[in-house]
Amino acid sequence: MGVTGLNGWISEVITFSTVPSSTDRAYLEYTQGRYYSVSGPTLGTLPASPASAYIAKWYDQSGNGNNAVQATTTNQPRIVNAGVIDMQNSLPSIHFDGSSQYLTATTFSTAFNNTVGGTLNTIGVNNGAASWQGLAQQGRNSTPWWGIWGSNTAKWTGGFTNGPGNMISSTNSSVLASASLIQLPSTSTTLYGNGSSISSSATTANSSNSQSFYIGYAANGTEYWNGYGSEVNVFAAGLNTTRRVLLESNQAAYYGITVSGVTYAPASGYNLFVSGVGRTSATDSVAATRQSVGMGIIVGLTGTDFLKDNGDYITIGTTCPTASVTTSSFMPAGATAGYERWLNDWYLNKTDVSSNGGNLQIYFDFSEYGVSGVPTIASNYQLWGRANTASNFTVVTTTTVTISGDRVIFTLPAANLGATGYYTIGTIDYQSSSLPIELLSFTAIPNEEKVNIKWETTTETNNDYFTIEKSKDGKTFTKLMDVKGAGTSTSLKEYFEADYQPYFGTSYYRLKQTDKNGDFKYFNMVSVNFNGQKNIVLYPNPVDNTSNLNIKISGYKNEEVVVVLQDMQGREFLSKVLLSEGDNQIFVVDETKSLAPGAYIVTASSNDKIYNYKLIVK
Repeated sequence: MGVTGLNGWISEVITFSTVPSSTDRAYLEYTQGRYYSVSGPTLGTLPASPASAYIAKWYDQSGNGNNAVQATTTNQPRIVNAGVIDMQNSLPSIHFDGSSQYLTATTFSTAFNNTVGGTLNTIGVNNGAASWQGLAQQGRNSTPWWGIWGSNTAKWTGGFTNGPGNMISSTNSSVLASASLIQLPSTSTTLYGNGSSISSSATTANSSNSQSFYIGYAANGTEYWNGYGSEVNVFAAGLNTTRRVLLESNQAAYYGITVSGVTYAPASGYNLFVSGVGRTSATDSVAATRQSVGMGIIVGLTGTDFLKDNGDYITIGTTCPTASVTTSSFMPAGATAGYERWLNDWYLNKTDVSSNGGNLQIYFDFSEYGVSGVPTIASNYQLWGRANTASNFTVVTTTTVTISGDRVIFTLPAANLGATGYYTIGTIDYQSSSLPIELLSFTAIPNEEKVNIKWETTTETNNDYFTIEKSKDGKTFTKLMDVKGAGTSTSLKEYFEADYQPYFGTSYYRLKQTDKNGDFKYFNMVSVNFNGQKNIVLYPNPVDNTSNLNIKISGYKNEEVVVVLQDMQGREFLSKVLLSEGDNQIFVVDETKSLAPGAYIVTASSNDKIYNYKLIVK
């Protein structure tokens, strides 16, 4: 097909093999109108019962393509209920009806995801489907481990068909009214619900060696899930108890569910990227390197290390990372102009059963946090902590500070950490030992007809240019413009730009900085809620007589606007009627290309207002 005869901007073209019904077309126009902030049918013109949507493919988030599918329409679980996304605890979730809905996958030769306690995303709609999360791998003949996070209205059933893993419960459905269900490795069928052991009578092992894996129904084909599920994780071999507790701590914090025995109780907002170390017994511990999107913990197994006693744990979590942003707020006592810290801090929970301490290391990984460059001069870096988010930080006493690659590593006694607290990395000399971040601020502020964008830098090193990017959903960004940088500078620099074509409603802006050698990094993302008002704006002004003039009409729908262009002597060079059909429409005027350089008057009049502008033609 071809799209011709257009005069303006176009973002998306959709073709169909058959002509959609008028209802489908209206619903599609409505959703696209909402997404692109263009005119479309209102809710009042849609059918009384908006459509529901179902899952044909649940995507494996590891990138290995181990997707769970269901080709039969009547067996597909639901993700949208009458136009509203199914939610549990304010997070998207798949709904199973308890009678016929399930998904299946057949290939488990590669890992689902090998980061325990790392980034665990919720289900999200993606091209009409949702996303399946997995951890590690499932081998054909291995003993499976699996976990499910969600909630149910009646009973949970279903699971693996190869080895102890099927969870079939009709007699004990009441004890399965939990949101966290864990299958432990064993020749028996031990099942954990919300951190507590559930009687083995609640589960049945299937000795079949089939390669298939079912989500939503049991191998006997008579038991189905009834409720909601947000995440499925699969490992090739069973986890020990310590790893189960750490994983449950991660998921309980993220999904806001109550699980007994967890070792992380999140502070408000600090429920993401929860990880940690711990010990259940001398032979059941996680004493290794664990990190949480920038901050990490290293614990060994010697007699002088932490984790001396059964039940010892240290767990950390954070809020949404804002990498490449530093701040000088809440500085420790005695801080000078050279002090700076990462904007993020991490909430830490420490369980020291016998209060006998031991050593550990806390590190900050620049590349994991999203920062380019490497740290320099270890003595300039400090570990900072505070009891609450309203307090200034204090310097945490450490034994040594070392640099390894792009990590700053602090060695210290566990006794120097509180039972809970917020921790981050600071520098006492950001010019000699940067974090390495130079951005002081980045803001995007809407006004009547545009979004004003401003940022400030305190230092720049070999900075070639900045790029402003914007997004409607905070995920897919497009370039707005490039702005020349200051090269190398140690003084305050201020930058101002404007977006004359902002998205209506909520949108997002972010800043990218590119060095002269091509290296680049992203700074923080900010959200903007642009509602706009009735207005008519000309840009650029001044305009080059080799360029077009843009007339942006905001807030006028299905209204005529008369535009007249005259010189200072009153001679008329342009008169035209523009029909505004949308909330935010751009008209291109090319008559300015034939104008002589000088000053002109542009009058734009609607049925309720007259706008007068002085236009300079260069």
